[in-house]
Amino acid sequence: MGARMDYYFREYARGFSVSSRERILKVLDMVKDTPIERLLDIGCGDGSISVLLKEVAQAKEVYGIELSPNGAKKASQKGVNVIVFDLEELNKKRLPYPDSYFDLIFCGDIIEHIFEPSFLLKEIWRVLKKSGSCIVTTPNLASWYNRLFLLLGYQPYGTACSLRFSSAGKAFSGIVASWGGKHIRVMTLKAFKDLIKAHGFRICELYGCCGIPPENTLKTRIVENIDRFISKLSPALATWLIVKIRKNVS
Repeated sequence: MGARMDYYFREYARGFSVSSRERILKVLDMVKDTPIERLLDIGCGDGSISVLLKEVAQAKEVYGIELSPNGAKKASQKGVNVIVFDLEELNKKRLPYPDSYFDLIFCGDIIEHIFEPSFLLKEIWRVLKKSGSCIVTTPNLASWYNRLFLLLGYQPYGTACSLRFSSAGKAFSGIVASWGGKHIRVMTLKAFKDLIKAHGFRICELYGCCGIPPENTLKTRIVENIDRFISKLSPALATWLIVKIRKNVS
C-alpha cells in the first residue's frame, strides 16, 4: 500500500503530462457546446483538467475527487469543489453526493488503477443523471504493438510484473519500458465493452488515441507516428481508449 500511495501522491497531484495532451484535447472536443450544470472529475489531480473541462463544457459547478491531499489543495485553489477520497474505499462507503447529481463525469486514466472497477462504475451510475454522460479514458491491453510483443514472448506495455521492476520482460527496456508499471486492471476493448454493459451502461462514442510516451529518440518518434495512424484506423488496436458512456435506460 505504501508504494501505491507514494505513486499517487507524486504523479496524480500535478497537472497533466505531455504524453496525455492528445487524449485531453480529444476529451475537450467531446464536451464542447454542451452547457451543463454540474461536472465531476474523478481523480482530478491539481485541478488543471477540471478547470479546462468546466470552461469548455460551460459547467456552472465543477467537483473533484482526489487521493492526494496536496493535489486536492491545489485543485481547491483553482475553484474545484474537491474532496480527498480513496476510491478503493468504495467497497465500504459511497461518494458523498446525491443520486442523479451530475450531468457529466470525467474518469481519466483512473479505472486501470482500481483493484475492483465494479464499485467505481456502480457509483458513477448512481450519481450520474439519466440524461448525463461519463467519459472514460484507459489504456488498451490489446494495442497493435502489445499483440506483437506478446506473440514474441515480451511483457505487454501498460502492465508490469513488479512495482519496483516495471521494465522486466519488456521490449526496448530502458527506452519506454517503464510505462504503465502501476496499472492494476488493464483491459482490451472487448473486455471494457463487456464491463460497461454489465453495469448498465452503453457506449455512445468510441475513439482510439495515440499514447506513446514522448521520448527524443528516432525509434520512439517512428513508433509514435505509426501508433497515431493505427489508433485512428482502429480503436481496438489503439494504445489508448476514449469512450463516452450513458445509462442504458429508456
